[in-house]
Amino acid sequence: MRYYDPNEVLLDGSYDFVGAGSLIVMTLCLVAISQFWFTRKDV
Repeated sequence: MRYYDPNEVLLDGSYDFVGAGSLIVMTLCLVAISQFWFTRKDV
């Protein structure tokens, strides 16, 4: 809850699209890197 303020959305009706977009992009990048890394590992 440090990076996301739910009260701002509920009280003001505003949403930080830049912050949400950066979190989505970082998540997708890390998932893609982890998929590549785990397919290269010999388990």
